[in-house]
Amino acid sequence: MEEIRDISSRMNQPGYVYVASVAVLSPDIDACASSDWVYSAVYDPAAITDDVETSLGEILKELGVENIEKADAAAVEKLYADADEQKKPQIAAALKQGLTEVDKTALRVGMQTDPEMAALVKAVEGMTGVTVAVDSAVPGIEQGKISVAGAGLNAQDGTSLVTLSITEADDVYVDPNRYHHKKPIGISLTGAKNAETGLDIPVTITMPVPEGIDLSHLAILHMKQDGTIEEILAVSDSTCHVDSTARTVTFTVTHFSTFVFVDEGNGDAGDGDNTGDGGNTGDSGNTGDGGNTGDSGNTGDSGNTGDSGNTGDSGNTGGSSNTGNAGNTGNTAGNGERAVEEQKAPRPVLYIVQKGENLSAIARRHGLKLSQLLAYNPQILNPNLIYPGQQIIVGMEGNAFGQMSAADATYYTVQRGDCLSRIAMYFQQTLDTLRTWNPSIFLQKYIYSGQKIRVK
Repeated sequence: MEEIRDISSRMNQPGYVYVASVAVLSPDIDACASSDWVYSAVYDPAAITDDVETSLGEILKELGVENIEKADAAAVEKLYADADEQKKPQIAAALKQGLTEVDKTALRVGMQTDPEMAALVKAVEGMTGVTVAVDSAVPGIEQGKISVAGAGLNAQDGTSLVTLSITEADDVYVDPNRYHHKKPIGISLTGAKNAETGLDIPVTITMPVPEGIDLSHLAILHMKQDGTIEEILAVSDSTCHVDSTARTVTFTVTHFSTFVFVDEGNGDAGDGDNTGDGGNTGDSGNTGDGGNTGDSGNTGDSGNTGDSGNTGDSGNTGGSSNTGNAGNTGNTAGNGERAVEEQKAPRPVLYIVQKGENLSAIARRHGLKLSQLLAYNPQILNPNLIYPGQQIIVGMEGNAFGQMSAADATYYTVQRGDCLSRIAMYFQQTLDTLRTWNPSIFLQKYIYSGQKIRVK
């Protein structure tokens, strides 16, 4: 069985709700039928803030506070300001205790995705009397551009000062085929309880991104003490958010160690004959998360998109010497000749959605029709639903979009077991041509059954 990873941290895009589905797929339906699909209840990240505010409201009622149903940031700040001096410590302690009792994963998602949740945590933190200082010893990461929320709520008993320190860390190994321009950064929180093992309340950090890293492909690798990756916070799956104007990134953590800032995939949709990163589709050599795509653990009706867990060349990542599969599919058995000549695909020009923007305004700004923008971004299912930090394609280097609008375009529907290299070979196209005609592949990192892609 393939490794199954916890993908709950990725189920956090504002405005989205999630349903997990699971099925057992038979390798031979003539011998044994596949199971029925089983679906979870709907998970709504936006409901986290409502639940927390309601819970804190109940806590305040127990203290004798009346006329408060939901303890949002404005309500608790006013309550605290109006309270007498003897009551203020009780209110602060009760609210802090209420936050520690919230499920930590849910609170982390709420702080990362909902400004109201972040404001509430910041408001309660302001009642503690703990000062949060910031110290950066890394060139280019200015202290004045760093902000922290939640750190003061984790202060050790009797401590009135907590310091977030940012330093240059020792070099660590990361996969050079997948990650580029790495910058190891040590982030620590002195004066806090369990900062390295597990904070009581998550901490949200906003800080400058090290120079040389492409914001649109930023990933932050949270390392374990043994030098292995514990979790990946990436712009591509909204586990961190960037402000392209300020060149800052915001992310939320539950403990501190070394964080490696990298370009994920260096901006290319795989390196040659694969859809995704590092020679495979998705993560860990499989499609999607932990060998599967989506929340169910399976893509479409196959369990894997591509060739039984691998997309592209058997043992070759990209078009280094062959186009196709198994090293020589479509070529003259090992002589290095190509069925189709490869050329470097132009990279998409990505735009990061800012607060208050809509697709129509973005399209006008970039000289596009809304219909064009939607055609370039088929991953947008609802044009009225975009969110700050989302990446969308607004152009291609060298104005390659002009090549994509042919009236006589031919589309192919991806079938179970397909991979991009086989489709390219069948229609006598190069992989990079397919990527140019289908720029959303740069963002999706995988193909899936039922997807329509342009092939001519």
